[in-house]
Amino acid sequence: MSSEGMSVPVGVVSSSWGGTMIQDWSDNSTMNACRSLLPTKIPSGAWEKGQPGRSPSFGVPVGSPVQPGSLFNAMVLPWVNYTIRGSIWLQGENNVGECIDGVLGDPTLCGWAATGTGYGCFIASMVKTWRHWWSAGPFSATSTLFPFGVASLAGSTSEGHSAAMPAFRNTQTAGGGLLPSRLMPFSFMAQAFDAGEPVGGDPGNGNACSRNWETAAEGYSCQPGFSDFTPTFMGGIHPRSKRVISQRLAKAARALVYKDDDTAWTGPVLVGCTLEPAPSDTPVDPKHALPIPGPRLRLDFNKTLLGPTDAVSVRVPGWELSLPHGPPDSYTPYPMSIGARGQPFADLAAAGLLTQQLLQVLTATWRPGAPGKAHNLLYTSPLEIRYGGSTTNLSDGGVWLSARLVNQCYDRSPDTSSHAPMCGWNRTTGARLPNWNSALAALPLGALNVTEITAVRYGWGEDPCCPGADRTVSPCPPGSCPINGFNSTLPAVPFLARVRNGKCDWNSIVDSPLSTGN
Repeated sequence: MSSEGMSVPVGVVSSSWGGTMIQDWSDNSTMNACRSLLPTKIPSGAWEKGQPGRSPSFGVPVGSPVQPGSLFNAMVLPWVNYTIRGSIWLQGENNVGECIDGVLGDPTLCGWAATGTGYGCFIASMVKTWRHWWSAGPFSATSTLFPFGVASLAGSTSEGHSAAMPAFRNTQTAGGGLLPSRLMPFSFMAQAFDAGEPVGGDPGNGNACSRNWETAAEGYSCQPGFSDFTPTFMGGIHPRSKRVISQRLAKAARALVYKDDDTAWTGPVLVGCTLEPAPSDTPVDPKHALPIPGPRLRLDFNKTLLGPTDAVSVRVPGWELSLPHGPPDSYTPYPMSIGARGQPFADLAAAGLLTQQLLQVLTATWRPGAPGKAHNLLYTSPLEIRYGGSTTNLSDGGVWLSARLVNQCYDRSPDTSSHAPMCGWNRTTGARLPNWNSALAALPLGALNVTEITAVRYGWGEDPCCPGADRTVSPCPPGSCPINGFNSTLPAVPFLARVRNGKCDWNSIVDSPLSTGN
C-alpha cells in the first residue's frame, strides 16, 4: 500500500478454487442457519446429525453438485492458527442460479440475512463463523471482528441468469445494499458492476489480449507488470480489469481498516429523489449543447459518505447520445424490439399498458438527431424510471423507460487557474455550490402524467453501463456508468427506489425489503 503514501507491508495468502459455491466454503453452523430459496435435499437442519448413507445438505438445492463444507475443511480450516488482519472475498457466479424465479425489479430474489434465506444469509453467517474460527484459539491474535472485504460480481458473469444479477449484487451485502452494514459489520465492498469485459465478441480474438478495433490499436494491454487488464481466460466470466477492482478494495480498506478519514470508500449512495416539473425555459446540456425538455428527476446522495472533498459527477458517454459505429444491423433499435426493457409490445398491450401516449414516447423521442429534430428512444441509460405498476411490489407491472442524465462536473482538466471549473465548489469563495450532492435527469414522458412514475433504478442490470453500444466496435471500459464521485472516481452504488407522492420513500440501499411490510 505504499504507492499512495502509506508504507504498510501486506502479506497475502491465496486460498481459492474456481467454479465453487458459497456452501463449499461454509461450516456446519452456517449450513444449519440458512435456507436455500430452492427445494432442498433435506428440508430441515440436519448437517450436524447426518444421515446414514448420504451427506446431509440443508441449504443445498436438489441436483446441486455442491459438497457443503468441503473447501472449508480443506482450504480454510488449515489456516485458522495463523494470525490474519482481514479477508477478501470474490465469489458468487455459481450461486446466482439459486435465486428464485422473478423479474428484474425484485431485490429479494436471492435472499436476505435477516430472514435466514439464500446467499444473503450464507455470506453473513459464513463471515461470523470464519471470525469465530480464526479468533477461537487460546493463542490467537486475530480480531473477533477482522475486516471482511467483498467484490461485487462484474458484468456478464451471471452464468446465464441475467435477471437475477441486480438482486444478487444486493444480497452480496447480506441484503443491505451497502457494506459495512448492521447485518455485516466491519466489512467493505468494491463495486464491480461497471468493470466487466470491455469488448464484445471473442475478447481475445484468438490472441492473449484484446484490441480496440475502432482504432486498430491495443486498447487493453495485458503486458507483464502493472497492467490494468489481465489476459483473457474462459471469456467474460473472468473479468480482466483486476487492477481497477483491486484499487477499489484498497481504497475501502485504507479508509475503513486503516482509518484514513481522507480516503473515500464508496461512490455516491442514494438517500432520496424528487420529481420536478418542466422548467419554463428549456435548459441545455452543458457538454453536448442538446436541449433538455420535459419534467426531471433529482437524485440526492448521502453528503456524509461523499466526504468533505468529493462531489457527484455525471459524465454521459457518447454511446448514450449517438448511434454506435458500424453497420446498421449491428444494433437493434430499442422500440422496434421491446416496449421497455424485457417487456415485448404484445405483453404491454395485453396488460392494458400500451396507450397511444406511451407508444408515442416509446417511438418518438430521446435519440439526438439533426439540430431541431426529434430524438428516438433507445435503452440508452443505466438510469430508468417505471411508469405505472404497483407501489407496494416493485416487481408488479409498469413499464421501465430510460431517463437521460444531465452532465455535470464532467471536465477533468488539470487546469487549476481561478477560471477553471471546480466540481461542487466555488473556487473564489470556497463555499459549496448548490446541489453538489445531486444528479439531474430529464424524463421521457411526452404527454404522459408525471404522477404515474412509481419507481426509479440505476445500474440495476447484469451489465448496465453501456446499453445499446456495439462493444465489438466501441468498448465499454471500467467506470463507464455515468454517476461517480468526482475526486474518488468511485461508481455510484446501484439502487432500486420506490416513488410515491413525487418522492423516493423506499430505497434498496438503506431500507428493509418491501416484502417485510414497508
